[in-house]
Amino acid sequence: MQEFWIEILSFTVLQSVLSAFLSVVIGGGLAWFLYRYKGLRLERPLKAIGGLTFVMPVMIPSLAFLLLFEGVYGLWAIVNVHVFLNAIYCMNQLHGAYESSISVQKERQTQLLRFGLWGRLRYIEWPALSPTLSTSFLVVFCLCLSSFSVVLLLGGGPATTTLSVALYHSLGVSFNPEAAGFCLILQVFISLLFALLLHKKRTHLRRSLFLQKKTDDLGWRSSFCWGFSWSIVFLCFVFWKPLRPL
Repeated sequence: MQEFWIEILSFTVLQSVLSAFLSVVIGGGLAWFLYRYKGLRLERPLKAIGGLTFVMPVMIPSLAFLLLFEGVYGLWAIVNVHVFLNAIYCMNQLHGAYESSISVQKERQTQLLRFGLWGRLRYIEWPALSPTLSTSFLVVFCLCLSSFSVVLLLGGGPATTTLSVALYHSLGVSFNPEAAGFCLILQVFISLLFALLLHKKRTHLRRSLFLQKKTDDLGWRSSFCWGFSWSIVFLCFVFWKPLRPL
């Protein structure tokens, strides 16, 4: 039983990490291309296409993937659809970071110092984009962590089961409240953990941009600790009895 849950948790984290990493890489490449070649005027068409991914049902790209690549299921099918849905979001975030964080003075400095591609990336772009990169990665990770319909349609078997699918199977198919409660606690705990990291990154970014005082940071830590503690107490109170057989 323990090996079963470890496999589910491992696959859930693996597909979320791969989806988030590839989304950030592809979105970062598109953002760099738009920033470097502004004369092509591709920003509006790409953002318009990206806007569709926020409003269309996720079943549409999943079914389109099955039609284009008939018989392809498993990890990479799930990751491909997740990247399609989230890469443009990363592009929008990183392109905004390019526009707001790299000033005209920095551009002139790179020209005067004759930075090459590597020097520009190391000394100009990476310091300006790293907070947005990490934030975009965490956002996409949390979205893919709770993905349900894409995994259910493209998973292809028990080996590609995530916590969301296991929760659905436990309640909707086998009606096992104990397993469902365990899935829910795992997913909530992981989501809270990465929400902590995401909020910390955003707080650090706000502090670096607006020079907030230390008291703001202490207030955030206190509020998060209280919220996290009460969430754990509530979950333990609700699911303690169903989880005792596990």
